[in-house]
Amino acid sequence: MAITWDDTYSVGIEEIDNQHKVLVGLINELDDALRVHSNREMVQGVIDQLIDYTKLHFAVEESIMRLFKYKEYEPHKAVHDGIIDKLNGMNEKFMAGIVRWVPNCSSSCRSGSLTTYRRSTNSTQNASRKFLVVGCWVSSSNKLRIRRYGE
Repeated sequence: MAITWDDTYSVGIEEIDNQHKVLVGLINELDDALRVHSNREMVQGVIDQLIDYTKLHFAVEESIMRLFKYKEYEPHKAVHDGIIDKLNGMNEKFMAGIVRWVPNCSSSCRSGSLTTYRRSTNSTQNASRKFLVVGCWVSSSNKLRIRRYGE
């Protein structure tokens, strides 16, 4: 079942929203390739694109966090690193033929693979450049959801 982007998922940073749309598209492409039992090379190509783009996306998020001196940068980066490790591990198992079906993004997304943050719209909070951490994940019904982790 495809994930449909909806403006309610917007984090208010156009570049990040556009990257999230690309990630959703890649997740849908992987789901399609697996559902129709595409050949291994095609599936591998989509997995490679998803991993590469996730790395790019995390690099952008991390640069924004550093720019605004986000106080939770280190633990947030550790989450990113863990997600990349999980994706690489799943990829290695897929390449080795250990797993035939690569799990959909739900497990890694629940861990924050589409995590970003948004500048608060509250004017008093804007002055101190606080950010809300927003995590997107795919529920068991494959609907994209937003979770606010806090300030």
